Amino acid sequence: MGINKMSKEYSRREILSMLCAGGASYALGFKPSKPTHDIFIILDDAGGSREDASNIQALLKAGFPTNIAIMPDTPFTSQVVDLVANEDIYALLHQPMEPIKMRERGLRIEETGTDNGIYNTTPVEQVPEILERNFNLIRQDQLENIVGMNNHMGSLVTQNPELMGAVADFLLENDLIFIDSNTYPSSYPSEKAHNVMKTKGVRTGINSTFLDNVQKRDYTLRRLKHMERIAQEKSLIAIGHIAHPSTKDALVEYVQSYEKTRSGELIKDVGPCKLRLRSLRNFRGL
Repeated sequence: MGINKMSKEYSRREILSMLCAGGASYALGFKPSKPTHDIFIILDDAGGSREDASNIQALLKAGFPTNIAIMPDTPFTSQVVDLVANEDIYALLHQPMEPIKMRERGLRIEETGTDNGIYNTTPVEQVPEILERNFNLIRQDQLENIVGMNNHMGSLVTQNPELMGAVADFLLENDLIFIDSNTYPSSYPSEKAHNVMKTKGVRTGINSTFLDNVQKRDYTLRRLKHMERIAQEKSLIAIGHIAHPSTKDALVEYVQSYEKTRSGELIKDVGPCKLRLRSLRNFRGL
């Protein structure tokens, strides 16, 4: 339908109404493009298991945009760091932090006995030194693929504004991102660390869902579907664990539901929007 013919069939007021309401594309015979929402899937605890390297390689072979969070100074950290140095992998420091009621729950932040953690009693002035040491453990030759950090455990420390403020200052100075793993118990306020980072100007995001609290492939596939429902409303971050073979198998299957565009992006049409699986290389904050 041409503009002149359209003008004859619609009054001037109707045409202006369509234009102002965003209906111009419909009036001219075009449909508006769907919004695209990004999904960043991060796999925690890298370096803690002998299976981590082979699971990472399986994901790379399947074309999955592999983002991992590397534990400092764990038995297989060096193997994972070697992979990051030689493959298209983007990584975070998986910084150990004290959780609520750590001793009562029989939890230990450190598996090796080396004190790389940040505790609620850690002096604020020691935070930069701890982070510098831990980043150096996973950043061979100042790897550009190490783009920031998230917290391992940490439900107590991530609620401490002074400690998280010191973390934020370090990250901002070094142009690094922060992902709030969102380990807060349901009875506690959430997003405290995320909010501190936003206030300080750090590029940040918060985990929306854990994918593998049960180590079964079908469970993780159901969680991925749950993740997709959330992602239809907004871009998001989801977290799994690289040591779980069931998680690896679910993600290898899941990535096949996406189509690769000519530019190499992984896109999936879900009706109201398009979903895009992304690397942390593209993370600008959520």
